Amino acid sequence: MIGVIVAAHGKLAEALIEAALLVVPDADPVQAVSINKNDDSNAIESRLRQAISELTSYQAVLILTDMFGGSPSNIGLTLHQPGKVEVLTGANLPMLIRALQQCHRDIALDEAAREVKDYGARAIAIASEVLGLSANEEKST
Repeated sequence: MIGVIVAAHGKLAEALIEAALLVVPDADPVQAVSINKNDDSNAIESRLRQAISELTSYQAVLILTDMFGGSPSNIGLTLHQPGKVEVLTGANLPMLIRALQQCHRDIALDEAAREVKDYGARAIAIASEVLGLSANEEKST
């Protein structure tokens, strides 16, 4: 089983978890790590390490961060351990839902991370493309 941490700026981690639990209410505990403007890298790293340690009963941990290049991602990457701790950036609600669904399966961390990434990417859509509208049709509506 895989533990899940969401690390993000502001209250985004808590909001994503709250929304995901509406869809997957029986999900195992998921940890939120919020990053505030006054946090230094040591404080962020300490909170991430604490969240990982709270998930020691899991075979591995997947950290979802809000964006590549941000503090949660940059510091999370320093905690990466192949097969034990994986970091996935660009977190969105579908990714978290899929991660919470995956955590119950007996699945390798790298496979779970790929599935979560692919699921999140497939959930991104442009209305015009989904509806099959061309640029000219959009202007006339």
